[in-house]
Amino acid sequence: MQSQPPPWAASGAVTPAPTGLAAAIRPKAIDPQRAQARAALRARLQRLTANGRHATLAEASSVLGELEKLDGSHLSGINIAAVRKNLEQVGELQRVARELQAESQRPGGGDKQKIQDLLARLKEIEAGMQFNLTAAAPAPVTQK
Repeated sequence: MQSQPPPWAASGAVTPAPTGLAAAIRPKAIDPQRAQARAALRARLQRLTANGRHATLAEASSVLGELEKLDGSHLSGINIAAVRKNLEQVGELQRVARELQAESQRPGGGDKQKIQDLLARLKEIEAGMQFNLTAAAPAPVTQK
């Protein structure tokens, strides 16, 4: 009995597309425009943090916004949208903290009611922050 070569070895045959898990884990084709955009974003981030510099909240949020446009709101298990929201909250925390400091340094310790209101606002902002920044786990794959 003579054996025939497998179908993919025949001349002119097309390799079948992987299915199931093989399709899910195979490397995806790299879009040159996205790769270029990622490289530009990486270069921008390096400039923002060169020589020990720290990016401002606005700069960091801008970089995350661009990353979100490129790769969606979840990247490597991190919820980018939640990180950006927290950055906004941090900016507000800083603003209220500066106001609180200025008020408390006034003669006589400042307006006690205003200080209490500012402290309440700080707690409110903190309560609105997300501390679990991981993206939700994908739904489990059921076997047939």
